[in-house]
Amino acid sequence: MSAVVIDFSAARARLSPKAVVCAQMRVVPAAPQAAHEFTFWRGASGSRYVHTVYTLLECPEMPNANVMLVRRHATGRAEVMHIGSVEHGVGCSNLAEIRLTAATLGATEVHAHLLAVDGDERASIVRDLSGAGELAASARH
Repeated sequence: MSAVVIDFSAARARLSPKAVVCAQMRVVPAAPQAAHEFTFWRGASGSRYVHTVYTLLECPEMPNANVMLVRRHATGRAEVMHIGSVEHGVGCSNLAEIRLTAATLGATEVHAHLLAVDGDERASIVRDLSGAGELAASARH
């Protein structure tokens, strides 16, 4: 697994949902609009994974990513309803899957981990988070 340094101040800035043209003249989809909150979830291995927190209705189209669907209780307690990934390669299809699964389970938040480099790393993260038993989120930043 590789490490990535995150500049939270830059990630908090609102990004345009339009595509960005890179130097090689190929179109690369822009990052999803940043939410106001981040949280860390710890896996069974002890590794911490930063997740961007969206309400179900504010969740943007999503690239291939790890997602945790969470029900937020009135007490503020977060109950994990689903741990998985979306792998359609198309943002609108990934969002449709997220919303369908969340609505079926009664989840109110989407916690998205966007840093895995490929499907194998996403699968590894799902196994790590799923094996953590009773998950607890670290303090939000």
